[in-house]
Amino acid sequence: MSPQSNAPMFVYDSYEAGKTYGHDDFLVDADIVRRWLEMFPEDECGGRMPAGMITLPQQNAYMNVITPRPPGHIQGGQTFELHWLPPIGSTLRTEVSCLSKEIRKERRWVKMKFISRDLAGKLVFTGINTILVPM
Repeated sequence: MSPQSNAPMFVYDSYEAGKTYGHDDFLVDADIVRRWLEMFPEDECGGRMPAGMITLPQQNAYMNVITPRPPGHIQGGQTFELHWLPPIGSTLRTEVSCLSKEIRKERRWVKMKFISRDLAGKLVFTGINTILVPM
């Protein structure tokens, strides 16, 4: 989903627990896998996306769906549940939603949930990121 160029700034008050914000597609491209394996050759998976790469579709989805954002977001933690590694050439559709938000010690924390499936709908992985948002 493409963000609207005239959309208001996405700040802490914009997040709503339980709300799904949209999705983003990520191609498991042979070139990006090749570049990944140049850095991490031990991640070779025989024509499949290396497990270490699962953060890429998630981060791309966050950057492309939750926008525009003020600078200064800090990732405080992340967890993943990997179901299977898709083959190179697959497109993953990652849905972005807000699990919760809270203010602790005057800091604004948001937990985001990511669900990635292939285009046939098969679950690839889920992830939760805890993010410190600047305003």
